Amino acid sequence: MADLNLTDIFLAGMTTYGPLTLGLAMWMGTLGIPVPLPILALAAGAFARHGSLNWAVALFAALAGATLGDSLGYAVGRFAGEWAQRRFGKSPGWARAEARFHRNGWLAIFITRFLLTPLAVPTNLIAGGSGYPFRRFLLLTLAGTLTFLLFFGATGYAFGRQWEAVGKYVSSYFGWLIGAALVGAVVYFLARRWYQNRRSRATRQATSEPNQ
Repeated sequence: MADLNLTDIFLAGMTTYGPLTLGLAMWMGTLGIPVPLPILALAAGAFARHGSLNWAVALFAALAGATLGDSLGYAVGRFAGEWAQRRFGKSPGWARAEARFHRNGWLAIFITRFLLTPLAVPTNLIAGGSGYPFRRFLLLTLAGTLTFLLFFGATGYAFGRQWEAVGKYVSSYFGWLIGAALVGAVVYFLARRWYQNRRSRATRQATSEPNQ
């Protein structure tokens, strides 16, 4: 048992205890514990195809576990956010960060459920700390988590007994996909910031010319 890794432990748990293990894994993953969620979702789909796992119950358990973990992160952010608001609330930078999250927060919440998953925990904390509406947060987390589970679960179901080969591919390239997405996001925001600054300078020059 000592030589089993975390993936083996959860896979053994899924075959023994069924959907509850997937729900526990999703809960732990949303709290920042490095659980191999894509691999487990692939396995759940494959197990469901061969009748060893009830997919409907597994989907419900996974959504329940993820929702509980995400809500806990949001609550921690809301509690800590009161202190942060008193400490930094008058800062222009803090105000801009809150405004930016309220403009694009829905996308950040949704995409970190299934693609940029390492950023899900800080996103939950920021959502709570910035006072983002909990009902909207909950709907977005459910939508993103459902997308994640259906994609990987359906893939595992489609490949059946070959899911382990697909899992190795996912393990090898999922990190690269996340890295590429992060680089793309940084490039996008830098380009957007450059464009906004250029537009602002052009506006100031156009405003000052009639006064000269």
